[in-house]
Amino acid sequence: MPGRTLAAAALAAALALGCRTPEQKLLDTRRELRTTLDDLYADYREAAAPEGGEDGGVIGRLFGEVDRSWFEQQCLALGRGERPVGMSGRLETFLRERGNARACRKAADLQLEIDGLERETGGREAR
Repeated sequence: MPGRTLAAAALAAALALGCRTPEQKLLDTRRELRTTLDDLYADYREAAAPEGGEDGGVIGRLFGEVDRSWFEQQCLALGRGERPVGMSGRLETFLRERGNARACRKAADLQLEIDGLERETGGREAR
């Protein structure tokens, strides 16, 4: 009997997860994409960080945001199977590593899913 109870609980959990609204799926997928890109960028910054640390300040933060945006665009392009233009050697080496390339493919797939969900929901988000 315990096996049947466990199977029933697993089925109920699977059904509950499958009953999410498109708006909930959109939020969850956006969150997963953000987490994937955050983790990947943190690894890149750690690998590329100068030994003295970062300068900071307004210019440092501005450069950091531009760098991050560029990183994300390059990662998504690579994940879609495109050859990104103007990529630095350091970034290319980082993104071509097996685990990082796989994460970029995952991010690109998530972005495609988000695009489809946004069309389906008209951009509405779950409340």
